[in-house]
Amino acid sequence: MTAKATSWNIEMTMAKRRFAATAFASVLFGMAVASVSNAAESLVLAERGKPAAYSVVIRADAGESERYAAAELTNYVSRLTGVALPVVVASQSTPVRAIRLQVADGLGEDGFRLRVDSVCLTIEGSPVRGILFGVYELLETYGGVGWFASWHTVVPEIAALSVPGDLDDAQKPAYLLREPLWFDAEKPDFAAHLRLNGHYMNLGARHGGSGWRFGGGLGNAHTMQKLLPPDEFFDEHPEYFALVGGKRVPRGQICLTNPDVLRIVTERVLERIRQDPTARFFGVSQRDCEDWCECPSCKTVDDAAESHAGTMIRFVNEVAKAVEREFPGKIIETLAYQYTRKPPKGIRPRNNVMPCLCPIECDYKEPLDKSGCPENADFIKDLAGWAKLTDNLYIWDYTTNYRHYLMPFPNVGVLQANLRLFLASGAKYMFAEGAYEGRHAEFAELKNWLLAKWMWNPELPAGPLLDRFFSGYYGAAAPYVRQYFDELQALPRDTRTQPLKIFEEVDTPILTDEFLVRSIETLKAGGRAVLDDATRLYNLRTTMMSPVYTLLMRRARRDCKKVWVTANPSRFQPKSSNGLIAFLERQLGESGDVRLSESRSNDDLMGEILKLKDYRVPETRCSSAIAEETELTLNTPGKDGDVVDDPLALNGKAIRLPNTHYRWCVTLRMSEVAYDPSAMYSLRVRVRVEKGKTDGQVFSVGVYDEAGGKSCGERELGNADVGTEYAWYDVLTWKPADSQYLWFAPGWFERGEDSWESTAYDAVYLDCVEITRHSGALIGIGNNRIITPGKE
Repeated sequence: MTAKATSWNIEMTMAKRRFAATAFASVLFGMAVASVSNAAESLVLAERGKPAAYSVVIRADAGESERYAAAELTNYVSRLTGVALPVVVASQSTPVRAIRLQVADGLGEDGFRLRVDSVCLTIEGSPVRGILFGVYELLETYGGVGWFASWHTVVPEIAALSVPGDLDDAQKPAYLLREPLWFDAEKPDFAAHLRLNGHYMNLGARHGGSGWRFGGGLGNAHTMQKLLPPDEFFDEHPEYFALVGGKRVPRGQICLTNPDVLRIVTERVLERIRQDPTARFFGVSQRDCEDWCECPSCKTVDDAAESHAGTMIRFVNEVAKAVEREFPGKIIETLAYQYTRKPPKGIRPRNNVMPCLCPIECDYKEPLDKSGCPENADFIKDLAGWAKLTDNLYIWDYTTNYRHYLMPFPNVGVLQANLRLFLASGAKYMFAEGAYEGRHAEFAELKNWLLAKWMWNPELPAGPLLDRFFSGYYGAAAPYVRQYFDELQALPRDTRTQPLKIFEEVDTPILTDEFLVRSIETLKAGGRAVLDDATRLYNLRTTMMSPVYTLLMRRARRDCKKVWVTANPSRFQPKSSNGLIAFLERQLGESGDVRLSESRSNDDLMGEILKLKDYRVPETRCSSAIAEETELTLNTPGKDGDVVDDPLALNGKAIRLPNTHYRWCVTLRMSEVAYDPSAMYSLRVRVRVEKGKTDGQVFSVGVYDEAGGKSCGERELGNADVGTEYAWYDVLTWKPADSQYLWFAPGWFERGEDSWESTAYDAVYLDCVEITRHSGALIGIGNNRIITPGKE
């Protein structure tokens, strides 16, 4: 590490910690009780069964955070020892034996110092949060209090609360801003117990307030849509928005070299600061899409910078310059994300600009700088580049699987290493996004707790922390959960070919049914160990949701097929899963506030699992099958299209797609189709079209392979190729795989400045899709274009 990166550690004059000679402290911290015998005589602050010998002393003009610190101290000391410590105001009659809560400079907003002076203990720090965090250090380290979840605090009954007689412990956090965005961390009291101070935690006055808040109602990402809404400006000023493929597009980025855009955004940022003057950060950042501006002016800047961050930083710098004139000390945050992640050449962020660097593409099985994943190597280059450009580096990291929050995601081994890496690169502000939408994601409580500990001090050894959490959170079930946890983290994975990314699916070959079944049985045994401990049993059950959900989803997707086109149904053997389904449903109902995915609803995902109930494999050997609208997936009903009554359709219903978009909006995953892996299949669709006034494409259909990142074949049809009555259209012959999906889209069209509708058609009606086991390759039919791999 550089001297700059370790300055926080140099200032931490932490004396060797010595603990009261209690078995609890020994087990909790992994330190030998015998070592205490060499310490200076301990200061006994409270002793069970004896009257209070110490008083808590606060300033006469103590603020709300200091008064709350005193209340927290007396409350927990009473719960620990049964002793009620009085709280007195500092005066000439201050008691001889005192725990003094005292304001001190030089420790920042959150740092503190615990020191023994004769027979007194002083807890000093800033009146913002430093004194409060010092109290929590005393209670946690010397009292054994454990804050493991917002609903689960361990407060042991101890004989005495003691500190070493030579205690002198000063601490400052590694990161100024510390925010693991997990559901539980957003609870203010719990966040304060973990010494967090982030934007989303809504810290009140008693916690020192939200001093690291992103203000103006903008948040910390994708703010441009609020500052320059296309619904407000696009109709009259399309030139404010990105030029993409020769056309201005309202739902892409903005034109960052347009002077009017700069003027409007600057004025609106300044107005939001005036309305919210206590916030520290204000976001000016790109939308969550690509579609950057390709106009000559923007392209010139980006080409010179060799990065699209060229126009972004140039623009944000100008906004920040105006902000600094009126509001010195306010910081403008922007994203270095996806297409802007590469640091620009020849342009440096201003001192009041904070780039937010996001490794969303990376592998999380190995540390970011150790993984064999190519995307990681690219990110490390970008991290080093931004570190050279700014002293205000902000990291937005990712710590969960957003596709399946409950799915095993063995990334605990990288959390500490990545935090060390970011700190060594000069990052001051840390945001680790997790399963923020609901409780009890996979090892959510553990990951949140570890992130908080390591954001404060990334050098804390992992082993004792893991031991402490498992013991405190799971009690007698800890050995069983730890066995499952250790086996999960140790599953081998080649990060060059099978990286652990944040949108992993349940069919990954790294997880096997055998592993999941074994894990469930291990956790069941743990449950039997805590049958008389309601809280630990609850914690154990919520942890078991992870392998149960994953196993059920794997079975459902593998065996409960929507479409059967196979001569060998015996390949598919769904096992009775009703007991596991009942457990998962009960636990979801009991826990509440559980989200299964960021992108799909609980009802949608549980609907897949519930198909397992009493599912039977069809006895008929099918060589051809039709997938109706009930088997097809319409991505966004009401926006992409609708299922409508249609007497001309085979079953009286069809999917109607309007002429307002050309997205691949209707899909059927091959993992939902029972097929013979060694056979060839042909695909055709039944379609009719309400024609428009001009020639042009009216629909396209094909098969895409996600694993290979390429098309398996597709067909595009124009106005002249189709009729207004239903007809079958052949598409391709190919060899299916579970990584593929069929897609259907209304026809592509040029987006005009005044129109977002195709004039080649008014609507396309998809009746159904037919898949047939086929032995040969299709050939071209008439003038229609057939694309078959190897036949173009």
